[in-house]
Amino acid sequence: MVRAASTSRAESAEAAACRFGAAHAFTDPGQLAEHPEVDLVVVTVKVPAHAELVEAALAAGKHVYCEWPLARTTEEAAGLTEAAHSAGVHHVIGLQARYAPAVAYTLERDNGAGTLEVAGGHTFDALQYMLGGISELSAGLSVQHPVCTVAETGEVVEATSPDHLLLAATLGNGAVVSAHIHDAGITDARTRLDITGTEGDMALVSTGAADPAGIQTGELRLLGTAPDGTYQQLPVPDRYRWADGIDPAAEGFNVAQMYRRLAQDLRPGSDGAPTSGAAPASDRVPGFDAGLRLHQLLDMIRLSAATGTRRPTG
Repeated sequence: MVRAASTSRAESAEAAACRFGAAHAFTDPGQLAEHPEVDLVVVTVKVPAHAELVEAALAAGKHVYCEWPLARTTEEAAGLTEAAHSAGVHHVIGLQARYAPAVAYTLERDNGAGTLEVAGGHTFDALQYMLGGISELSAGLSVQHPVCTVAETGEVVEATSPDHLLLAATLGNGAVVSAHIHDAGITDARTRLDITGTEGDMALVSTGAADPAGIQTGELRLLGTAPDGTYQQLPVPDRYRWADGIDPAAEGFNVAQMYRRLAQDLRPGSDGAPTSGAAPASDRVPGFDAGLRLHQLLDMIRLSAATGTRRPTG
């Protein structure tokens, strides 16, 4: 149940509270965090404001859920992670792509929210969640569209955040990864993860007509090779869909999956636990530590691209 909403303006805060049935509206995030009816603070604003809002929640001793990216920089993310541990609360980073049932089954650089951070971060988290961590990598970054025009206003803006990433990496188990992440698709843009094995191939494919942000939202199809070598869609058992009351094809389904899993983490065995299935007991929602590791991986990608060298991830 949503108990309170907070934005920078009283009008929008009250509108949000009305929309979600919340009893309280604030313009001061500290007042929201300190309210006795608030147990969990959810940060869903632009990345530059994450640190201030997360710190307010931690100072109030509240559990906190923050959308990915956790922070603008790895250093900022490290500080928030340390603060979360010191607060002794449950901290969650919004890497919800790993909660897609198919996965469970198998423009300004300084804003920290470009193609590399958003599409790359969610994609690499899902990949490592399924296949294991990246041990070393070689990367190239480029800005293919340095000047963009805002469709609604006609304003011309300069893009400084990379819009293309080419990655060659090795996983800890020796498997190799090749990735091309970009936001240049105009029609039928999709994300596809191809996994080639010794006994057959699998693929995770996004189903949306346009998927500029990666695999974190919407439904994924799971494909596998048939004996004749062709791909066929594989059924995903219902036990991997534990978010009730929302269509698995809905854009927010993976986020709903994560919130249901978070409820189980916070109140094991309570009514908040999944009812139509259950995630593995050891599969806790990713905390700020997972976000920090992902920030560090993106740093290695940037360093590799800047120096033209292959880098261990450490």
